[in-house]
Amino acid sequence: MAKEIEETKALATQDPFAGVPALDDNDLNDFASTGNMGDNDFEQTDITYGWLKIAQTNSQVATKGHAKYIPGIEAGMYYDTLTNTIFGEKIKLIYLKFFRSYTEYKGKKGDGEFIRSLTRPQFKELLDAGEIVLVEGEGLKVPEFDDHFVQEYANWMVMVEDHPEVGILRYQVGMGSIRQVKVWNTQIDTAVLPGGRPAPKWAYIWELELALDSDGNNHSYWNFGVGNKANVKRLDIVLQPLRSRVIKNFTFFQKTSVETVDNAGQKTYTDDSYESDEPV
Repeated sequence: MAKEIEETKALATQDPFAGVPALDDNDLNDFASTGNMGDNDFEQTDITYGWLKIAQTNSQVATKGHAKYIPGIEAGMYYDTLTNTIFGEKIKLIYLKFFRSYTEYKGKKGDGEFIRSLTRPQFKELLDAGEIVLVEGEGLKVPEFDDHFVQEYANWMVMVEDHPEVGILRYQVGMGSIRQVKVWNTQIDTAVLPGGRPAPKWAYIWELELALDSDGNNHSYWNFGVGNKANVKRLDIVLQPLRSRVIKNFTFFQKTSVETVDNAGQKTYTDDSYESDEPV
Protein backbone atom coordinates (compact mmCIF):
# COMPACT_ATOMS: atom_id res chain seq x y z
CA MET A 1 0.00 0.00 0.00
CA ALA A 2 2.83 2.40 0.89
CA LYS A 3 4.43 1.72 -2.49
CA GLU A 4 1.15 2.53 -4.28
CA ILE A 5 0.86 5.82 -2.39
CA GLU A 6 4.40 6.81 -3.34
CA GLU A 7 3.74 5.92 -6.99
CA THR A 8 0.57 8.03 -6.94
CA LYS A 9 2.45 10.99 -5.47
CA ALA A 10 5.09 10.60 -8.16
CA LEU A 11 2.40 10.75 -10.84
CA ALA A 12 0.86 13.82 -9.22
CA THR A 13 4.11 15.74 -9.20
CA GLN A 14 5.67 14.52 -12.43
CA ASP A 15 7.74 16.97 -14.47
CA PRO A 16 5.85 17.83 -17.71
CA PHE A 17 9.20 18.30 -19.46
CA ALA A 18 10.74 15.03 -18.29
CA GLY A 19 12.63 13.43 -21.17
CA VAL A 20 12.85 16.65 -23.18
CA PRO A 21 16.49 17.39 -24.11
CA ALA A 22 18.05 20.45 -22.51
CA LEU A 23 18.27 23.53 -24.75
CA ASP A 24 21.72 24.51 -26.00
CA ASP A 25 22.82 27.99 -27.18
CA ASN A 26 21.67 27.37 -30.76
CA ASP A 27 18.22 26.37 -29.54
CA LEU A 28 17.95 29.45 -27.35
CA ASN A 29 18.99 31.71 -30.22
CA ASP A 30 16.37 30.13 -32.47
CA PHE A 31 13.62 30.59 -29.91
CA ALA A 32 14.65 34.21 -29.32
CA SER A 33 14.94 35.06 -33.03
CA THR A 34 11.26 35.93 -33.53
CA GLY A 35 10.93 37.93 -30.31
CA ASN A 36 7.30 38.38 -29.30
CA MET A 37 5.89 38.04 -32.82
CA GLY A 38 2.51 36.31 -32.77
CA ASP A 39 1.62 37.45 -29.27
CA ASN A 40 -1.36 39.36 -30.66
CA ASP A 41 -2.69 36.51 -32.81
CA PHE A 42 -4.80 34.98 -30.05
CA GLU A 43 -7.25 36.80 -27.81
CA GLN A 44 -8.17 35.16 -24.53
CA THR A 45 -11.60 34.45 -26.02
CA ASP A 46 -9.88 32.26 -28.65
CA ILE A 47 -8.36 30.05 -25.96
CA THR A 48 -10.15 27.39 -23.91
CA TYR A 49 -9.32 26.56 -20.31
CA GLY A 50 -9.71 23.65 -17.96
CA TRP A 51 -11.49 23.43 -14.65
CA LEU A 52 -9.51 22.87 -11.47
CA LYS A 53 -11.48 20.21 -9.61
CA ILE A 54 -11.19 18.14 -6.44
CA ALA A 55 -11.50 14.38 -6.77
CA GLN A 56 -14.02 13.25 -4.17
CA THR A 57 -14.60 9.71 -2.93
CA ASN A 58 -17.52 9.30 -5.34
CA SER A 59 -15.95 11.17 -8.28
CA GLN A 60 -16.02 9.39 -11.62
CA VAL A 61 -12.39 10.35 -12.26
CA ALA A 62 -11.36 8.51 -9.09
CA THR A 63 -13.41 5.37 -9.82
CA LYS A 64 -11.33 2.62 -11.40
CA GLY A 65 -13.07 1.11 -14.38
CA HIS A 66 -15.09 4.22 -15.15
CA ALA A 67 -14.63 5.74 -18.60
CA LYS A 68 -13.54 9.02 -17.00
CA TYR A 69 -11.05 7.46 -14.57
CA ILE A 70 -7.68 9.22 -14.50
CA PRO A 71 -4.86 6.71 -13.81
CA GLY A 72 -3.02 7.55 -10.60
CA ILE A 73 -5.65 9.86 -9.13
CA GLU A 74 -7.19 9.34 -5.70
CA ALA A 75 -9.84 11.14 -3.69
CA GLY A 76 -8.36 14.22 -2.06
CA MET A 77 -6.33 15.38 -5.07
CA TYR A 78 -6.61 18.38 -7.36
CA TYR A 79 -6.75 17.78 -11.11
CA ASP A 80 -7.33 19.66 -14.38
CA THR A 81 -10.32 18.55 -16.45
CA LEU A 82 -8.79 19.68 -19.76
CA THR A 83 -5.45 17.88 -19.61
CA ASN A 84 -6.16 15.39 -16.77
CA THR A 85 -3.06 16.72 -15.03
CA ILE A 86 -2.96 15.57 -11.40
CA PHE A 87 -1.65 18.18 -8.98
CA GLY A 88 -1.90 16.23 -5.72
CA GLU A 89 -3.23 17.32 -2.35
CA LYS A 90 -1.42 20.68 -2.46
CA ILE A 91 -1.44 23.28 -5.21
CA LYS A 92 0.20 26.67 -5.77
CA LEU A 93 -2.18 29.19 -7.33
CA ILE A 94 -2.00 32.75 -8.63
CA TYR A 95 -5.20 34.77 -8.47
CA LEU A 96 -6.68 36.42 -11.57
CA LYS A 97 -10.43 36.89 -10.92
CA PHE A 98 -13.22 36.01 -8.46
CA PHE A 99 -16.95 35.83 -9.10
CA ARG A 100 -20.06 33.95 -8.02
CA SER A 101 -22.10 31.94 -10.47
CA TYR A 102 -25.40 30.11 -10.51
CA THR A 103 -26.27 27.02 -12.53
CA GLU A 104 -29.69 25.49 -13.10
CA TYR A 105 -29.90 21.70 -13.36
CA LYS A 106 -32.64 19.18 -14.02
CA GLY A 107 -32.84 15.99 -11.98
CA LYS A 108 -31.37 15.00 -8.64
CA LYS A 109 -28.43 16.65 -6.91
CA GLY A 110 -25.31 14.74 -7.74
CA ASP A 111 -26.74 13.55 -11.04
CA GLY A 112 -28.34 16.56 -12.72
CA GLU A 113 -28.50 17.62 -16.36
CA PHE A 114 -27.14 21.10 -17.13
CA ILE A 115 -29.86 23.56 -18.17
CA ARG A 116 -28.29 27.03 -18.07
CA SER A 117 -25.85 29.25 -16.25
CA LEU A 118 -27.00 32.48 -14.60
CA THR A 119 -25.07 35.63 -13.74
CA ARG A 120 -25.52 37.12 -10.28
CA PRO A 121 -27.85 39.91 -11.57
CA GLN A 122 -29.95 37.35 -13.45
CA PHE A 123 -30.13 35.12 -10.38
CA LYS A 124 -31.19 38.01 -8.12
CA GLU A 125 -33.84 39.11 -10.61
CA LEU A 126 -35.35 35.60 -10.75
CA LEU A 127 -35.14 35.29 -6.95
CA ASP A 128 -36.96 38.61 -6.44
CA ALA A 129 -39.62 37.55 -8.95
CA GLY A 130 -40.19 34.24 -7.14
CA GLU A 131 -39.05 32.22 -10.16
CA ILE A 132 -36.33 30.76 -7.94
CA VAL A 133 -37.12 30.06 -4.28
CA LEU A 134 -35.16 28.81 -1.30
CA VAL A 135 -36.80 25.66 0.06
CA GLU A 136 -35.67 24.60 3.54
CA GLY A 137 -33.80 21.34 3.37
CA GLU A 138 -33.82 21.30 -0.43
CA GLY A 139 -31.91 24.44 -1.42
CA LEU A 140 -32.75 26.64 -4.40
CA LYS A 141 -35.65 25.33 -6.46
CA VAL A 142 -37.49 26.42 -9.61
CA PRO A 143 -41.26 26.34 -8.80
CA GLU A 144 -42.22 26.04 -12.48
CA PHE A 145 -40.42 22.68 -12.69
CA ASP A 146 -40.50 20.17 -9.83
CA ASP A 147 -37.20 18.56 -10.84
CA HIS A 148 -35.13 21.72 -11.43
CA PHE A 149 -32.69 23.10 -8.89
CA VAL A 150 -30.08 25.87 -8.80
CA GLN A 151 -26.56 25.64 -7.40
CA GLU A 152 -24.55 28.65 -6.24
CA TYR A 153 -20.77 28.54 -6.71
CA ALA A 154 -17.69 30.55 -5.88
CA ASN A 155 -15.23 30.80 -8.77
CA TRP A 156 -11.64 31.88 -9.18
CA MET A 157 -9.74 32.19 -12.45
CA VAL A 158 -6.22 31.08 -11.58
CA MET A 159 -2.82 30.03 -12.89
CA VAL A 160 -0.84 27.14 -11.36
CA GLU A 161 2.57 28.54 -10.44
CA ASP A 162 4.61 25.40 -11.10
CA HIS A 163 2.46 24.16 -14.02
CA PRO A 164 2.32 27.08 -16.47
CA GLU A 165 1.80 24.60 -19.30
CA VAL A 166 -1.85 23.99 -18.25
CA GLY A 167 -2.70 27.66 -18.82
CA ILE A 168 -5.63 29.33 -17.09
CA LEU A 169 -7.96 27.24 -14.93
CA ARG A 170 -11.34 27.91 -13.37
CA TYR A 171 -11.49 26.79 -9.74
CA GLN A 172 -15.11 26.37 -8.69
CA VAL A 173 -16.40 25.27 -5.28
CA GLY A 174 -19.89 24.98 -3.83
CA MET A 175 -21.28 26.82 -0.84
CA GLY A 176 -20.19 23.97 1.42
CA SER A 177 -16.79 25.71 1.26
CA ILE A 178 -18.08 29.25 1.88
CA ARG A 179 -16.04 29.69 5.07
CA GLN A 180 -12.82 28.79 3.27
CA VAL A 181 -13.82 31.00 0.32
CA LYS A 182 -14.16 34.05 2.59
CA VAL A 183 -10.88 33.38 4.39
CA TRP A 184 -8.85 33.12 1.17
CA ASN A 185 -10.56 36.12 -0.41
CA THR A 186 -9.82 38.18 2.71
CA GLN A 187 -6.15 37.21 2.58
CA ILE A 188 -5.93 38.19 -1.10
CA ASP A 189 -7.73 41.48 -0.49
CA THR A 190 -5.61 42.54 2.50
CA ALA A 191 -2.16 41.37 1.32
CA VAL A 192 0.62 43.97 1.41
CA LEU A 193 4.03 44.22 -0.20
CA PRO A 194 7.25 44.53 1.81
CA GLY A 195 7.16 48.05 3.22
CA GLY A 196 3.42 48.03 3.79
CA ARG A 197 2.08 49.09 0.40
CA PRO A 198 -1.15 47.27 -0.63
CA ALA A 199 -0.29 44.40 -2.94
CA PRO A 200 -1.88 43.96 -6.38
CA LYS A 201 -4.35 41.08 -6.21
CA TRP A 202 -2.09 38.99 -8.48
CA ALA A 203 1.11 39.64 -6.54
CA TYR A 204 1.45 36.46 -4.46
CA ILE A 205 1.52 32.70 -4.91
CA TRP A 206 -0.95 30.89 -2.63
CA GLU A 207 -0.70 27.30 -1.47
CA LEU A 208 -3.98 25.45 -0.91
CA GLU A 209 -3.98 22.06 0.80
CA LEU A 210 -6.87 19.61 0.87
CA ALA A 211 -8.20 17.96 4.00
CA LEU A 212 -11.20 15.82 4.87
CA ASP A 213 -14.05 18.05 6.07
CA SER A 214 -17.65 17.22 7.00
CA ASP A 215 -21.01 18.94 6.71
CA GLY A 216 -23.82 19.28 9.26
CA ASN A 217 -25.03 15.78 8.43
CA ASN A 218 -21.58 14.28 9.06
CA HIS A 219 -21.04 13.62 5.36
CA SER A 220 -17.31 13.75 4.61
CA TYR A 221 -15.80 15.52 1.62
CA TRP A 222 -12.43 16.90 0.56
CA ASN A 223 -12.10 20.65 1.02
CA PHE A 224 -9.28 23.21 1.25
CA GLY A 225 -9.86 23.54 4.96
CA VAL A 226 -11.79 22.08 7.88
CA GLY A 227 -14.59 23.76 9.77
CA ASN A 228 -13.87 27.48 10.08
CA LYS A 229 -10.24 27.10 9.02
CA ALA A 230 -8.81 27.39 5.52
CA ASN A 231 -5.64 25.56 4.53
CA VAL A 232 -4.26 28.55 2.66
CA LYS A 233 -0.69 29.76 2.90
CA ARG A 234 0.77 32.86 1.28
CA LEU A 235 4.08 32.05 -0.39
CA ASP A 236 6.45 34.10 -2.55
CA ILE A 237 5.83 37.15 -4.69
CA VAL A 238 5.28 36.36 -8.38
CA LEU A 239 8.55 36.98 -10.24
CA GLN A 240 9.57 37.27 -13.88
CA PRO A 241 9.28 35.74 -16.40
CA LEU A 242 5.94 34.41 -15.12
CA ARG A 243 4.91 37.86 -13.89
CA SER A 244 4.39 39.26 -17.40
CA ARG A 245 1.96 36.45 -18.26
CA VAL A 246 0.17 36.88 -14.94
CA ILE A 247 -0.31 40.63 -15.44
CA LYS A 248 -1.58 40.10 -19.00
CA ASN A 249 -4.12 37.48 -17.89
CA PHE A 250 -5.14 39.42 -14.78
CA THR A 251 -5.77 42.54 -16.86
CA PHE A 252 -7.89 40.59 -19.33
CA PHE A 253 -10.15 39.05 -16.69
CA GLN A 254 -10.54 42.31 -14.78
CA LYS A 255 -11.64 44.10 -17.98
CA THR A 256 -13.94 41.33 -19.20
CA SER A 257 -17.55 41.03 -18.03
CA VAL A 258 -18.35 38.27 -15.56
CA GLU A 259 -21.01 36.96 -17.94
CA THR A 260 -18.42 36.49 -20.69
CA VAL A 261 -15.98 34.80 -18.32
CA ASP A 262 -18.71 32.57 -16.89
CA ASN A 263 -19.95 31.43 -20.29
CA ALA A 264 -16.49 30.80 -21.75
CA GLY A 265 -15.67 27.15 -21.29
CA GLN A 266 -18.98 26.43 -19.54
CA LYS A 267 -20.13 24.10 -22.31
CA THR A 268 -16.90 22.13 -22.32
CA TYR A 269 -17.47 21.14 -18.72
CA THR A 270 -21.27 20.91 -18.55
CA ASP A 271 -21.67 18.60 -21.54
CA ASP A 272 -21.68 15.94 -18.85
CA SER A 273 -23.99 15.57 -15.88
CA TYR A 274 -23.52 17.65 -12.77
CA GLU A 275 -21.22 15.99 -10.31
CA SER A 276 -20.99 17.57 -6.89
CA ASP A 277 -17.60 18.45 -5.40
CA GLU A 278 -19.06 18.32 -1.92
CA PRO A 279 -22.41 17.89 -0.15
CA VAL A 280 -24.68 20.87 -0.85
